[in-house]
Amino acid sequence: MNTINNSYMEENLFLYEDVIINTINKFNINKNNIKSILKYFPKNILNNIDFQNEKEKVLKKYVKILNKYDYIVIIAVGGSILSIKAILSLIEEHNFYFDKVNFSKIILIDNQDQIILHKTLLKIIEKDIAIITISKSNISIEVFSMVNYIMNLYSDTNNLPLWIHIGQSSNENINQYIRKDHQEISSILEQNIISENKISLDLNSTKNSVSTVKEIFSLFNSKFCTIKLFPDEFIEYDETVTGRFSVFSTPSLLIIMLLGYNTNEFYYGAQLAYNDFLTNYLKINNFIRDIAITITSLYHNLNNIYLSNNNSLYQFNIWKNILYIESLGKKEDLYISLNSLTINCFQHNYIEYFINSKNKTIIHIFISNDIDDYDNINNNSKYIVNNQFFAKNQILKIQSVSIKTIIQTLKDNSCPYILSKIPINNLQSIGYNFAESIIKVFIIGYLLNINIFEQNIIDFVKKEIFKKILY
Repeated sequence: MNTINNSYMEENLFLYEDVIINTINKFNINKNNIKSILKYFPKNILNNIDFQNEKEKVLKKYVKILNKYDYIVIIAVGGSILSIKAILSLIEEHNFYFDKVNFSKIILIDNQDQIILHKTLLKIIEKDIAIITISKSNISIEVFSMVNYIMNLYSDTNNLPLWIHIGQSSNENINQYIRKDHQEISSILEQNIISENKISLDLNSTKNSVSTVKEIFSLFNSKFCTIKLFPDEFIEYDETVTGRFSVFSTPSLLIIMLLGYNTNEFYYGAQLAYNDFLTNYLKINNFIRDIAITITSLYHNLNNIYLSNNNSLYQFNIWKNILYIESLGKKEDLYISLNSLTINCFQHNYIEYFINSKNKTIIHIFISNDIDDYDNINNNSKYIVNNQFFAKNQILKIQSVSIKTIIQTLKDNSCPYILSKIPINNLQSIGYNFAESIIKVFIIGYLLNINIFEQNIIDFVKKEIFKKILY
């Protein structure tokens, strides 16, 4: 089986080398232990080709309908929209040279800033649009308020947008499923991984039955909406994923299908990542070191700076940062820096900060395979012809020089950094990188006795907002 050639290209961690080695020994981070831990990894988070084929049959009719619209507006908040942003950016980064897909028809909305929302919608107000909302719990009031806002803009026309909602209507919700799974792990390992604290709310809607989905929208209409709203179509959300872990779930699959790509590659990449953790001994050594660096950062209050050379890696690192913060920030004796920055290589104003905080900072520099391949741009792309080809080449050369200058500056000032190459060759490599991050955070959580899936406080806040607005 093939693998993805991600690699540490260079690192300079002499300030923390001893403590990283101590972390590896203290937490028994080795090949055999990783294999043992992965026996308990819930692979349904990554889904599989069988899931993809079955789900694709259901989604094909929606893709056919949605492709008829001028614009597709995707509305979500939290981890779900971050993973979609990253997927779209990574695909677009690779696709830029080949011009296969019109990305401009997909618009992502993830906040309630009225000025931004209004400016975005004014560009498409006279067009035929379809709205896709994503809320597994069906109680993301922020999402539905934005739908209400859009519908009001269209209320004077005879052309209200199509509304497709992706949510869960089954009786078994994600938290119950995952907690049950981890309780079994807990009994095997005799570890108290799972908190038994339950949040009890007198909301019938938390039962998540088909009828309560209807009740939720009815309540929303009666208490909040100026126009009576119900989704035109309801797509069932997967039971086994949520939020920041939703990368390989129904919403992502639908987006990839809308772009006209073969979804098999995406899921195959995830499977490759899982297999590499088990059998690729060269890559396992890199995984071990990366896991040890993360645990060292947690216990020694280190800031981690994520520096990328293009927007797609920037968006990917935003998702990854949230994945780590939400999954691991659950113990009082651990420190996850909210001062961690995710920036691109042109923000030179941070260099002085890097140097002055070098005793408390690790800088992670991520580059794609494009950074050193600027002479190999596809001349046939419609985006790159004549002078445009030269101009694009110049931009990539500037990116390359910028990264190299930053690295040399870090070296000269003895700043700890890691330079990693993340190829963006195809959907397989994109699926691989998402899966690798999810598997790593699972292993770290396991080693630190943290249930990375538990989110009682997040669920509580969602339900409290829902109750206070609609009751």
